[in-house]
Amino acid sequence: MNRLWTAPFQPITFNPALGDLSKLIAPPYDVIDDKMAKSLLERHPFNAVRLIVPKPLAQQLKDPYQTASRLWAQWIKEEILIPWDKECIFIYSQRFPWRGREREQRALLCPVPLMESDDGPIRPHEQTVQSAIDDRLALLKATWAEHSQIYALIEGDERWACFLRATSTAPPSLQAQDETCLHCAWVVDDPSFIQEVSDYLSDKWLIIADGHHRYRTAVTFARSLPSSASHTDPARYIGAIIADGRTDTTVIPTHRILRFQRAELKDRFLAQIRRRFFTQNVCDPITDETIDGLLSGDQRSSFLFTSCGETCLVTVTGLESAVNQALSSVADAFKKVPTAVLHLGLLPVTLSSLGIKQEEVSIAYTHSVQEALAHSADAGSVAILVPPLKAEEVMAIARQGLVLPPKTTYFFPKTPSGFVMRSLKPI
Repeated sequence: MNRLWTAPFQPITFNPALGDLSKLIAPPYDVIDDKMAKSLLERHPFNAVRLIVPKPLAQQLKDPYQTASRLWAQWIKEEILIPWDKECIFIYSQRFPWRGREREQRALLCPVPLMESDDGPIRPHEQTVQSAIDDRLALLKATWAEHSQIYALIEGDERWACFLRATSTAPPSLQAQDETCLHCAWVVDDPSFIQEVSDYLSDKWLIIADGHHRYRTAVTFARSLPSSASHTDPARYIGAIIADGRTDTTVIPTHRILRFQRAELKDRFLAQIRRRFFTQNVCDPITDETIDGLLSGDQRSSFLFTSCGETCLVTVTGLESAVNQALSSVADAFKKVPTAVLHLGLLPVTLSSLGIKQEEVSIAYTHSVQEALAHSADAGSVAILVPPLKAEEVMAIARQGLVLPPKTTYFFPKTPSGFVMRSLKPI
C-alpha cells in the first residue's frame, strides 16, 4: 500500500498524578550531552531520559537497552505510564519566543505507514549514519516502544489549516514546557474527522525534517515482522508530527567555526578569501537579524566571515571559476544550497590553493550566533555565519530524491521524548 494514511492509535502517557509533565519529558536522544543527561536524571526519578538512553547515559549502564526495557514494563505495571483506554490522534502545538514575539506552530500528531522506498510518499532530506541506526534498533528490539515522533513536512493548504483549527478554543489535553517551548496537544477521537484526514493524506507526500535515524530504524525493525503481520500492525507504522512546511516550520542555520592549528594559517586563509571572492567589510553588530538582512535575497551563496572582531560579507558571485569546477558534478539544486557551496566548493578550493592540509584545520558547529562570535575571538579561529535554508527549499530538494550535506538544516523547536508514547505490541 504505497500511499499515506492515518488511523487512531492507543497513546501511552505519564500518569497525571506524577504532577507537571514538564519534569518528565526529555529532548531527542541525539541532542543530549553529558551535562543535560545529568540534569534530566536529577529533574525527576521518572524522567523519559531513562527510557531513551542517550549515549551519555548508555555509557554508564552495563546493559542499557535491557535496562530501558525493564523500566518500560515496570513503569506500565506500576501505572507510572498509562496506556489510554481510547484510541485517538492529536492536534499538536509549539509556542515559543521568536525574534521578540511569541510564535505558534501547529501540526497533526498521528501514525503514518512506513515506506521501504525513499522515492515514495515519505522522503528523507538528510543522510543517515549506520551506527546511530544500530543504536536505536537495539533499543527498539528490546522495548518495542516508541518514545517520540518523527517531524515531517507537508505542502498544506486551507483544508489542512482547517484540520488544525478544529480544537482552537478547547484547553489542551496534554501540556509541557521545556527550555525553549510550550508543547500542547488536543485529543481528536472523532472517527469521521480522522477518516477525513486520512483521505486527505492519501495523495500527499511527506518530507522527514527530523528523525531520519528513528525512521530508518523503524523500517529496519518492521522487516523482522512475520509476513503474516497486517499492514495495520503497530510496528508497520510510525508516529509523526506533520506540519505545513510553508507556514508552521522554523529552520535555523548551523554556523561553522574553523579552527586552524596556527594563527598564521588563519591569516593566509582570510587573505586568500579576500583575493578570490567578492568581499565587503561589515561594521554593524552581528545578530540574527543582521544575518537575515545581509544573507537573504536571491544571492544565496553569501556568508559572513568573522575573526578577532572583524567581519566581512563573502559572496561567491556567479560561482567563481574554481568553485564552479569543483561543483560541476553536483546536482544543480545543490548549487543553491549555501552549505553545499561552502563545503564542496569554497572551502576545499581555498584550502587546497594554500596547501593547508585537512589535519591543520578542524570544523565545529553551533546554532548560536553569540557562541560562534565568542569562538571567533581566538587567534586561530574563523566563524562562518551561514543563512538558513527555507523549509520550502528543503522540500523541493527532497522531492528530487536528493539528500543534503550534514549540518544543513536544524528544525526548531525540537519535539520531546515522553510527551506521547506508543507500544508496538499489545499491552
